[in-house]
Amino acid sequence: DRAAVEPHERVRLEEALDRIERHMDDRVLVWEQRRAELNERLDEAQRRRDAAAGAAARERAELELRSLELEREATVAEIARLRAREDEDYETWRENALQRRYNVPRTTRVLDVELVVV
Repeated sequence: DRAAVEPHERVRLEEALDRIERHMDDRVLVWEQRRAELNERLDEAQRRRDAAAGAAARERAELELRSLELEREATVAEIARLRAREDEDYETWRENALQRRYNVPRTTRVLDVELVVV
């Protein structure tokens, strides 16, 4: 019986792990898109700073530029963290999949029945 069930369980585990990996890859793609958008916004902010006519306009452009750079750094850090699979959700999902596969079956008494034959 176990030999017949084993391949099916292995396939289910591999499929579950593949889904988890695809989800993480999708999250990385979303963050990479966000980084690309930030790079465009940074370029635009640099052009505005360089074209600023007065000190006040230049100061506002510098503040915006620093804010965007911080946001981009955080985005790059998040991409690196996700690529390294240092994500609590990922670890939880993976652990749950492995536990479902490798847990020892257990029995739980659901009902106590007494049969009386008269």
